[in-house]
Amino acid sequence: MMNKIKLLLNDEGIGEVRAMNIAFSFRLPGEFRDQRWMNPELAGGGLLDTGIYNLHFAEAVLGKNPVALTGFATIDSDEYHIQVDEQASYIAKYDKGELVVMSSGVRTDMRDIAMIYGTQGYIEVPSFWKPTLIHVMKDGNITTYEEKAPQSVEGIHDDGFQYEIAHVNECLRGNLKESPIMTWEQSLSIMRQCDELRRQWGLKYPFED
Repeated sequence: MMNKIKLLLNDEGIGEVRAMNIAFSFRLPGEFRDQRWMNPELAGGGLLDTGIYNLHFAEAVLGKNPVALTGFATIDSDEYHIQVDEQASYIAKYDKGELVVMSSGVRTDMRDIAMIYGTQGYIEVPSFWKPTLIHVMKDGNITTYEEKAPQSVEGIHDDGFQYEIAHVNECLRGNLKESPIMTWEQSLSIMRQCDELRRQWGLKYPFED
């Protein structure tokens, strides 16, 4: 579906991308506060768990890094006083003026959906971090594309991680040092963006110098 989305980012599809809205956040119950999602000793919080999907999706669609990134996070705001980003919203600006508004978190339920707005239409991507379905709006018409992940074991729901596993195996068999579709530099770029947001939020994990 990601390949299909990229094929629609032209004049025959939705045109030039101008803006995006991306959200991926869920609400964990209080009994999870000692587990990694809510534990600062384990780099908990939304940004490094769900937020990286937002940042990577934006990079995958636009094919470049932002020129500016800023946002706000909610920390130590509920009855459990957890010292991680319970929820956060941030906005990235790109070199041609594109804007991407993102939200992530571990204490707030949100629809994990991405909206890609172009000059000639838009694309709605439910469950964008594992997309099997997209809706394309253009010229007043909605077209739906769907490609479900094959279910290899009866009775066990498969979210599609077999694609990642297969690609890693292809890279290993090809003696590649890095993936051609997810390079080291791309991974580092996402982590640098996470570090910049945490710097702005004053969010430092106990094990960091």
